[in-house]
Amino acid sequence: MDRLKARARENLADGNERIRRWWCKKYDRPPNDPLFLERSYAEWSVEMIEDLIERREEIEQQIEEGSMRMAQGEPMLRRIAEALGEEPMSSDPLFDQWERDLEEGRTPNLEAR
Repeated sequence: MDRLKARARENLADGNERIRRWWCKKYDRPPNDPLFLERSYAEWSVEMIEDLIERREEIEQQIEEGSMRMAQGEPMLRRIAEALGEEPMSSDPLFDQWERDLEEGRTPNLEAR
């Protein structure tokens, strides 16, 4: 049993297993499906990252609109940041937006609330 647990940890650390599991959940298909096998892990990685970025934007929008509480959204944002290999977000979405603006070369709107 210890060998199986070790192998499972190795699979998840590899990254390819994470991509395979994401794909299976997203498309509700088995990992040996020809649709999965016809594209490379790099191509699926890009799509997975796009999905994570899109989900982060949706959560941030829901927090800004007030349809989601920060306490509810923050753990999800932290998991997304971790999956993307980024530093976890602060608990202040406005501050986080300023940081993203600076990273992307834009001047942040410091007057926004």
